[in-house]
Amino acid sequence: MLGPCLRAQEDGGRIERFIENHDKSYTIRRRTMETWTSMPDSAAKKVIESVNEMEVVRTKTLEEIEAIRDEKLIEILRLMLPKHPFY
Repeated sequence: MLGPCLRAQEDGGRIERFIENHDKSYTIRRRTMETWTSMPDSAAKKVIESVNEMEVVRTKTLEEIEAIRDEKLIEILRLMLPKHPFY
């Protein structure tokens, strides 16, 4: 399964784009945090570096990552609904 950062990489088309697109929407959540009111540049940089260092990000295209995700989700559904008529 995808963790939150890899999911962000996949959803945003790249982790950098995800942070750019969603940073402001997370402001409401951060207001409940002790000290963060926005994502510090140093934190964004660390998240981006960490995601870009992931082996799957370095070795697979976004389409390949999506296909792996989809295959895993289908496997889970088959385990949960083994007698479903659609498969």
